[in-house]
Formats: sequence, structure tokens, C-alpha cells
Amino acid sequence: MATCLGVMMTSLLITASVSALSAIQADLHVGPSALIWILSAYTLAVASLVRSAGTLGNLLGRKRMFCVGVAVLIAGGLLATTADTTATVIAAQLVVGLGGALILPNSLAILGTAFTDPLSLPSGRASRGPDAAALSKEPDPPRR
Repeated sequence: MATCLGVMMTSLLITASVSALSAIQADLHVGPSALIWILSAYTLAVASLVRSAGTLGNLLGRKRMFCVGVAVLIAGGLLATTADTTATVIAAQLVVGLGGALILPNSLAILGTAFTDPLSLPSGRASRGPDAAALSKEPDPPRR
């Protein structure tokens, strides 16, 4: 459950950033070029660090890196809410992006190790659709 919430938080941050742009522009008197950096800082950090964060999870522990990612994401969010300059907001977005990069690959890896065979789950066959349910059945014995 926590891993699903972690992935949702990382996706929700992009939506929240876009929604808050007009308020950020009004409060901090930000120009259009700085607004683009506020949005892009998060995406840039996640995109550039996600593979390394996955490797860190493999080396140091997926659950540990996931928890570190959540803590970093929360710290970056707190920094963003208390920011009084554009540079601080951009720096906070970079910190939040680091947290998101730690959360994304490690949450998916945790789920992957927890459920190694999705067709063995009670709801696995139905959730995969009729094609997967048909493929997962044992073949019929040959007719004589």
C-alpha cells in the first residue's frame, strides 16, 4: 500500500506544481522563464536520477531507499512551502525530484519482489483480462 501511495505522490507533485503556478507567479513576482524552471526542475531531477536511484536500491536495500526517498520528498515539500524566493522554490523542486527518483524505481522493485507471479494471485487472472486467463489455463488433454 505504501509503495502505491509513493508512486501516486510522485505523480501528484507534477499536477500540484502546474496548479500552483499562478499563485507562485503572483506571490513571488516570477517571470515566465522562471516558471518554466520551477516545473522543469522536478522533472529534470527525476529523469536524470531514477536509474541511479534504482541501483542504490539494489545495493543498499530497496525499502531503505524508498523510505529515504519519502523523507527527502517531504523535506523538499516543506522547503517549497516556506520558500520566499524563486531560487528557493527551484532548489526545493530539485530536492523533491531527488525524493521522487528514489521512490519510483524502488517502489516498483518492492512490488516486483513481493508478487513474483501475478497469475498465482486470486485476482491475478481476472485482472489480466480474458487472454491472460486463457493462457494461464492448463492445456486440454489431446482428443482420441
